Amino acid sequence: MIKPLYLACLISLTALVKPNPDVSKAPCTNWTINVEKGNAKVYVRECDDSPIKEIKVTDKFSGNFAALTQLMREPGTTKKMSDRCTESRLIQRLDAQTTIQYFVFAMPFGVSDREVVVKNVIHISADRIESLSQETESDAVPVKKNLVRMKSSMASFVFYKTSDGMIQMEYIGRADPNGIFPPWIVNLFAKKEALKMIEKLKSLAQN
Repeated sequence: MIKPLYLACLISLTALVKPNPDVSKAPCTNWTINVEKGNAKVYVRECDDSPIKEIKVTDKFSGNFAALTQLMREPGTTKKMSDRCTESRLIQRLDAQTTIQYFVFAMPFGVSDREVVVKNVIHISADRIESLSQETESDAVPVKKNLVRMKSSMASFVFYKTSDGMIQMEYIGRADPNGIFPPWIVNLFAKKEALKMIEKLKSLAQN
């Protein structure tokens, strides 16, 4: 089976977190809880612009907020979070909050690897991190002939410190790998891979 790429590599809640801006431009259904694992909860919803569902993960964990802040600033963190991310690099820094980043993701079973260029905007304060990445075009990164450019990609993260010293988080993501993959396969693995991604990020944030 084919795994959804950007969700697997990326590298991001509801009751306690200040709501994210609505990252979907198209009308969407209400969030429905799909998986619970400890403090982590996975929600899904359908949007009118794609058969691929949006995934939301909420969690609360102990960690080093300074280390988490540094992780979220680094383009290379995506590669640390998944062994399918084979290349992660900064293309351009537009300002203190905005960067253009490039990623390559390995595909299984002889399927062409995928690439994506994203625009990332991050806002950081002493007790809050907000990050939004979305696919974008860049003349500095032409499509490589042996790769397939992903059709769309979005990943939103919110982290903030709680009064009991924990870190509350919300991740919303959706990615279209651009190919003949059945949407149900992408949707199925997106939920599993989102949880794996968050667990790895939590582990990295302990240092």
